[in-house]
Amino acid sequence: MRSLVLQLALALVVMPHGLMAQYPGGAIDGTNRVRARFLSETLQEVSKLFGRYKDALQDDAVDEAIKFFEDEGFYAGVHGESIQGKDDIARHLRTRVGVTRGYRTTTVDFVASGAMAYLYGRFSRLVTDIGTIEVPERGSFVALFYRAGRDWRIRSYVERLDADSP
Repeated sequence: MRSLVLQLALALVVMPHGLMAQYPGGAIDGTNRVRARFLSETLQEVSKLFGRYKDALQDDAVDEAIKFFEDEGFYAGVHGESIQGKDDIARHLRTRVGVTRGYRTTTVDFVASGAMAYLYGRFSRLVTDIGTIEVPERGSFVALFYRAGRDWRIRSYVERLDADSP
């Protein structure tokens, strides 16, 4: 019996780091590095895709921009539009051709887990209103991305204007 107690005490002294992972809240070696790498790579991939989407919108290339959405993607615009499906989103985006320019975004928050990624940020753009008058729009956006296989796609994109935006 004394030998067993001595062996257990020795195990606790020699291997405390490995045993910490067994306690609730204990860290498992390498998981923080793996998670950080996953988040870093995912942020790079999603940012690249979102950048290509914004570039296509800036160039009024709706057919290119819509490629970044899932087939059943969702779009909610600043004027209460609630649109589901690539075809309907493309139809809506075509109404914005030649009306919007200077679309800029800034990422505020990002998180990802498994096959989902979330991007929250701020946007600004100029919208032509009544002929040639350009009205600035500012607000926030949320983009939800879904990964099917190796490719990320926009699952949902929602914009809201700031209260002081015209």
